Amino acid sequence: MATIRKYTKKDGSTAYMFNAYLGIDPLTGKSKRTTRRGFRTQKEAKLALSRLEIENQGAEQTKENKFTFKQVYKMWLEQHKLAVRESTVENIEKRFNNQILPELGKLRINQINTYICQKAVNRWADTVVAYPQIKSYASKIFDYAINNNIISDNPMRRVLMPRKKNKSLEKERDFYTRQELQYFFECLNQEDNLKNHIYFRLLAFTGARKGEIHALTWADLDLINCKVIINKTLVNVKKEFKIQDAKTSNGNRIISLDPTTVSMLKKWQLKQKELFIKTGRFHKREKQLVFTNDTFRTDNEYLYLTYGYEQMKKLNNKYPEIRKIKVHGFRHTHASLLFESGATLKDVQVRLGHTDIKTTMDVYTHVTKEREESTAKQFADYVNF
Repeated sequence: MATIRKYTKKDGSTAYMFNAYLGIDPLTGKSKRTTRRGFRTQKEAKLALSRLEIENQGAEQTKENKFTFKQVYKMWLEQHKLAVRESTVENIEKRFNNQILPELGKLRINQINTYICQKAVNRWADTVVAYPQIKSYASKIFDYAINNNIISDNPMRRVLMPRKKNKSLEKERDFYTRQELQYFFECLNQEDNLKNHIYFRLLAFTGARKGEIHALTWADLDLINCKVIINKTLVNVKKEFKIQDAKTSNGNRIISLDPTTVSMLKKWQLKQKELFIKTGRFHKREKQLVFTNDTFRTDNEYLYLTYGYEQMKKLNNKYPEIRKIKVHGFRHTHASLLFESGATLKDVQVRLGHTDIKTTMDVYTHVTKEREESTAKQFADYVNF
């Protein structure tokens, strides 16, 4: 509260002055005060003080709003944890700790403007492929702050998205053509490793995710009717394996298997049983994992999630002609070859377990070079002139 007081000037005359609080400095976070003096009358001083108070009427509100972006993020995360899976929370924390908080974390959320947000998004676009997702997560914090009356505006909504950088076709095409997939399995045949062969066969011929394959038990396989039930996934949360239910209802699905895959699964089941019987560790069908960490030495332990990556690396070293793709690329391969074989978008959506067909369109509508080159010929054959 400012007080007006009378004082004596050097020349002996009297005047009035006041010291007033002007709120919080948005740059330093410290209190701002000002002293005004030299007013001839108390009335003049009062008028000047009133004008100053009107100009700074938001000062008290600013004083209360000391939240940094990081503090609001922590509040949001505590609530968001209740709605998503543990593995999702871990991925979100990585995004914030690695990209978002280094840019915005220490700033007061009510002082972050669109210019600051735009610079942050531009930097993310330079370094991270998934920068639209990062921008979306950052925007959620501003929305949360609005809903809790901490701020009144979301500056991230006015950010202009940078154009995605052009990638080489080789980097973009993280899937195999039919010929490349055939060669990949020819190399696997030379290895004479049934476990590896059926592992990659399931990835390529079902389109299931890596975690879904690692979570399979023999009870999930109906080898008589050639079906596999996908209803769970293996995740690693804080260095511990956990089984989670499918993310959505569409993630629960029954996938048909081709005869060759079924035949290989039967061989692997017998092989696995023989190996486990020798050690007395074979479990009941509903608990026995299709793939375990080490069939020869350990109990019914989950196969580590980097298994596919490590085996691919070994194959690449031994057979340099094998083009390098990610393990997830076998899911892309399955989708691409489904399209090539004539499957509809809806067929692919159901088989891959996507809830929204837009996901199928956004991620998998790329077609292989073979399909692309045949498009013009198909059109010309159809119109026939």
